[in-house]
Amino acid sequence: MRSRIVGLCAVAAAAWLPIAAQAQDPDASPYSYKRPSPTTITNFQSLFDMCVSASNDTRARSEHALCVGYFTGIIDLYVSETAPAARSFCLPTNPPLTRQQGRDKLVVWAGSNPSAMSEPATVGVLQFLDASFPCGAPAQ
Repeated sequence: MRSRIVGLCAVAAAAWLPIAAQAQDPDASPYSYKRPSPTTITNFQSLFDMCVSASNDTRARSEHALCVGYFTGIIDLYVSETAPAARSFCLPTNPPLTRQQGRDKLVVWAGSNPSAMSEPATVGVLQFLDASFPCGAPAQ
């Protein structure tokens, strides 16, 4: 019985060590994965830079996913918080706009609207949506 308790204590201690190490250093990991440096979206330019990252390395794929997620999140929040009659943009529904199509259109629009680059990222995305998808306009 005593050897069983000692064994359970040893297993618990071995499981606890990585947790304790992370508690002391939140960037420490018991695994070999190295956390990439954080990416910050400070303005529309920084979001645009993530959206156009061309390389196929892990960081570029992460930035591309962050771009699409940020863009989608702004749309989701706006649509959920704004009554349909008060919306300044209306996304196509038949066929619906895909995330990739939205990102591609955002990149093209941003390239033609350099004045938006210094705006907060959310403002730049909303300006893009207002200009690209006005309500009552035929589907693009």
